[in-house]
Amino acid sequence: MIECKKAKGVFLASTGSILFGVSGVLAQILFKRTIVSPGWLVNLRMTCSGVFLLFFLGLTGNNILSIWKRKSERLQLILFGIMGVLFAQSSFLKAVYFGNAAVAPILQSMGPMFVVIAVAIIYRSLPNRLDTFSNLICLFGIFLLVTNGDIQKLYVSPRCLFWGVCSAIGVASYTLLPRKLLHNYSPLTVVGWGLTIGGITSNFLTPIWRFPNSLNFLDVLIMCIIVFAGTLMAYAMYISSLNYLKPSLACILGVLEPIMATLLTVTFLGERFHTIQLIGGGVTIAAIILNNLLTDKNYKGLSKKN
Repeated sequence: MIECKKAKGVFLASTGSILFGVSGVLAQILFKRTIVSPGWLVNLRMTCSGVFLLFFLGLTGNNILSIWKRKSERLQLILFGIMGVLFAQSSFLKAVYFGNAAVAPILQSMGPMFVVIAVAIIYRSLPNRLDTFSNLICLFGIFLLVTNGDIQKLYVSPRCLFWGVCSAIGVASYTLLPRKLLHNYSPLTVVGWGLTIGGITSNFLTPIWRFPNSLNFLDVLIMCIIVFAGTLMAYAMYISSLNYLKPSLACILGVLEPIMATLLTVTFLGERFHTIQLIGGGVTIAAIILNNLLTDKNYKGLSKKN
C-alpha cells in the first residue's frame, strides 16, 4: 500500500513537472506566432486557472472562503498571490519571451538557493558548508550556461538572465510566504486563491479583456492548453503529489520541467546549445537536486520556529 501511494505521488509530481515544461515551450511558440505579450498571457493563465480551481474545490465541498476569516491570514494570502505567484509567473514568461523555454526553467530552478539565503538572513545565521557548496555549484553551472565558458560574451540574452533570476526569487517567495497557511488549509485552496489574486492584480496592468488581434484557432488552442494543462492540471497534480511524497522528492522530480523543456526546444523549435552550455545546464540541475534536499531540511526548521 505504501509503495502504491509513493508510485502515485511520483506519477503526479512527474506529470505536473512535465506539463509545466510543455507550457513554457507552448508559450515560446505563441510569442513567436502572435503579438501576445507575457503580461497578458500570465494574466490569462492565472485568472482562468485560479477561478476554475476554486470553482472545482467549491463544488467538491471545500470551504474555500474560510481562509479569509483572519486578518493576518488574509494579508499572508494577498502577499503570496502578488509577491509570490504573480511575480514568479510573470518573470518566468518574460524570461521565455526574451530567451527561450529551455533556459528560463533552469534559471527559475535556482529558487531553492534563494530560500537558503533567505533563511540565513531571517535567522541571522550563515548557511552551512553543504548549503554554500551547493549554491556555488549552482552559480558555476549558470555561469557556464549563459557564457559557454567565455567570460567576455553572453550566450543568453541579458534580459532573459535578469527575468530568470527574478523568477527564481519569486519561487523562493511563494515557497516561504504561505508556510503558515499550508498548516491550516488545503494546498490546492491556497494555490487557487494565490493564482486568482495574482490574476486580479495583473488585470490592472494588462486587462484580460483586451484580447490580442489576429489570433487563429491554433493560437487559441495553444492558449487553452497552457491554461488548463500547463497551469491548472500542472499545479493540481504537483501539489497533490505532496500528499504521498516528501517535499524533497517532489522537488527533485521538478527538474523534469527544465529537462523536458530543453528536449522539446531542441527537437521542435531548433534551439541549439554548445557543449559547455549543456554541461552547465547539467551541473545546475545537479545542484538544484542537492539544493532541494537541503531546502527541505531548512524549510522544516523554519516551520518549527514559526
